[in-house]
Amino acid sequence: MNGLDEIIKQIGEDAEKTAEERLSEAREKADSIINDAKTECDALDSEAKSRDERSEGINRDRIASAVDMEKRTALLNARQELIAGVLNKAYEKVAGLDTDAYFSLMEKLMGAYAQEGEGKACFSDKDLKRMPDSFKNFVSSLSAKPGYSVTIDAKPADIENGFILSYGGIEENCTLKAIFDDRRDALSDIARKVLFGDG
Repeated sequence: MNGLDEIIKQIGEDAEKTAEERLSEAREKADSIINDAKTECDALDSEAKSRDERSEGINRDRIASAVDMEKRTALLNARQELIAGVLNKAYEKVAGLDTDAYFSLMEKLMGAYAQEGEGKACFSDKDLKRMPDSFKNFVSSLSAKPGYSVTIDAKPADIENGFILSYGGIEENCTLKAIFDDRRDALSDIARKVLFGDG
């Protein structure tokens, strides 16, 4: 699975690079969200104190705990929103690669997922139209391996990018969305480390 590790590494590096490019913007947005959350929490804290003063029966510790929980929830939501934004930017960047870089990535994916047997790779109409000969030659070279046979389906698939690799009735979804979704936890960890310096 060296090819798959390389793909994950490349996607991680792309995500990290995108995260670094957006880090300043993301930190400003995070500060704004955090400040809004703190303001809201301060208002809740103030309201809780007023209620406590008006009502002798209210348990101050319970209110403080609830306010603290709301603060932590607001901060967690802000962090998750930023991480999701970075992952979306990384996805857009990988999906928007120029033709050479995009099909270089497709070669790595195809190399990682191709297997013995008669396979068929289905691409979007856009990818079929811009597919370079070098990629077609790569797919042909896979078929030169004993037991391997991979062809590119001339009929476009209803996908945005990447490809669907079929062997008999079994399909392997190699679209970028599926790859990102499958690796979301690992990519989120990378984004979290870059944005917040933690794991």
